[in-house]
Amino acid sequence: MSQSDTAQTSPLEGYLSPDRIEMLVVHCSDTPDDQPIGAKEIQEMHLGFGWDGIGYHQVIRRDGTREAGRPEYWQGAHVKGVNDRSLSVCLIGRNEFTDAQMNSLASLLFDWTARYPDARVLGHRDATETHKTCPNFDAAQWWEAYQAQKSADGARVAVPVLGITAEPGPGRPLETEALFGENLDILEREDLIREARRKAGPFRRALRRLERHPIVGEVRTAGLMGAVEFVRDPETRAPFADAEKVPWRVRQAALDRGLILRAGLSFVVTCPPLIVTAAEIEEIVDRLDGAISDVAAELGF
Repeated sequence: MSQSDTAQTSPLEGYLSPDRIEMLVVHCSDTPDDQPIGAKEIQEMHLGFGWDGIGYHQVIRRDGTREAGRPEYWQGAHVKGVNDRSLSVCLIGRNEFTDAQMNSLASLLFDWTARYPDARVLGHRDATETHKTCPNFDAAQWWEAYQAQKSADGARVAVPVLGITAEPGPGRPLETEALFGENLDILEREDLIREARRKAGPFRRALRRLERHPIVGEVRTAGLMGAVEFVRDPETRAPFADAEKVPWRVRQAALDRGLILRAGLSFVVTCPPLIVTAAEIEEIVDRLDGAISDVAAELGF
């Protein structure tokens, strides 16, 4: 367990901005490994400390069940000095964590690192100077090893054979298998996955500039995929009528500017390639910005 920062004096001071999140901190409850507690018991424990409720954002029970703690927009109370720039997850137990817990932890971290690509995974003991050993293992090293194993497993996925019209010669691979292997070689050689994670933060910040438009309700990103949702009223989140076809009109306006988008019921999606440059991200957002401006003007905004 860990202690809270000084209590907040106003709600604004407790707000946790997504752009500030730079640490994803793994904790343990430091309770006996055979004690099946969860978020409810930690909530009661932390209230007993005089805190504003549970200090963690997520709790993972012994059976791998994940339970919500504080919402992600609210600063936690889990590592003194870094609560204003971190999210936290607590594994129930002390030393012997179950496979179900670790798999659940990995699933959460894949989600968080996709949404907060600039953040690094580490344990409580490594997030600040402390005498604590929580979570009693090297979380950063474990996460690196887990990702590497997943990448290796993914490289061994069977390739479906489609459109084969002739058998390959002796010792020659099917064309689909050869292309699949070549793609993997390029991804590894050019370090494109790590590059994509590095670019995801600038991509998210650039795309969120579009929230200035009166018809944009929200911008959401996951890695190098971004969605822009359109609403008639950003305050009430009242949607446009389907007949107004706002996403399709934005898609066409963007296409007129040389930008290809995918349109949905209330949103458009842009997915730049892994090799996109910083300058190209800016150009994508500029063209989308212009397309949204055109459609907003047509709608009388």
